Amino acid sequence: MHWFVQRVISAAMIPLSLVFLVPFSYHYNFEYESLIDLYRSPIWSGSAFVVLSATMIHFRLGIQEVIEDYVHSSKMKSISLIVNDIISGGVILCLFISVAKIVYENNWVVA
Repeated sequence: MHWFVQRVISAAMIPLSLVFLVPFSYHYNFEYESLIDLYRSPIWSGSAFVVLSATMIHFRLGIQEVIEDYVHSSKMKSISLIVNDIISGGVILCLFISVAKIVYENNWVVA
């Protein structure tokens, strides 16, 4: 199952990366505020989050495979797998918070 999920994510990342990178490269010379305005759109911010999250999940699965294959101590393997999951989850959480901040930062109404 692990092998299949990794291959599916790899295949999905090809078109997803194009959806993310083509507009990003087109707007490469824009100023910071222009890029933030672009990524306030749910389409662009959502595509960025999906691509970066899929990349992180793919990275986590790859590191998990390396740990399972090359760490021979069962205690160290368990600790390494837990640390891998915590770091990966933390990065995805940071991605979510960053995208949410871009989308909603100046859109909140303060009474």
